[in-house]
Amino acid sequence: MPTTTAARAHWATIEHLDHEPPFKYRPGQTAADFAMACGSCNCSRGTKPLSAFVKERGIADTVAPVIKAYLLREEINFENLKFVFAKTMPEIPHYYVKRTPENEKDYVALFNAIMKVGVVQKWRGKPYRYWYRGDGYKYWATSALGQSLVINRAEVDAPTSKIDEESGAISP
Repeated sequence: MPTTTAARAHWATIEHLDHEPPFKYRPGQTAADFAMACGSCNCSRGTKPLSAFVKERGIADTVAPVIKAYLLREEINFENLKFVFAKTMPEIPHYYVKRTPENEKDYVALFNAIMKVGVVQKWRGKPYRYWYRGDGYKYWATSALGQSLVINRAEVDAPTSKIDEESGAISP
């Protein structure tokens, strides 16, 4: 038990962003599934989904980058994005999804998430913006939204990923 005179509401606590019990590490979780929160916010959220709690409190602009990135995950219906293994590049194993009228909303939301919270990393000397969503994959596009017809994803070593304190992004 901490020895402090600070009220318990101000203690730092671990917030499970998905808010699904049990509140301990579950296989597949990464640093992107957790954030530090004050005891007051952590307790007052109750069983509400994170997006509803943030909207109700009007704090969308003030939450930590890791929480903003998590909220973006909720906006995209990944079931609507059919990723296919890139058979023509077996030496660089990755998957891709083609932009279609049926997946336009989710494709654009994924593209915007990559641009908004992705981190720039070089691959073969060229910079690309990657989004580490916290699901074991990194996502990237190779062109601007107006010309973008394909978004790629590749597996990452999620258990060894680290969270960048400033950007909230996960890096290998």
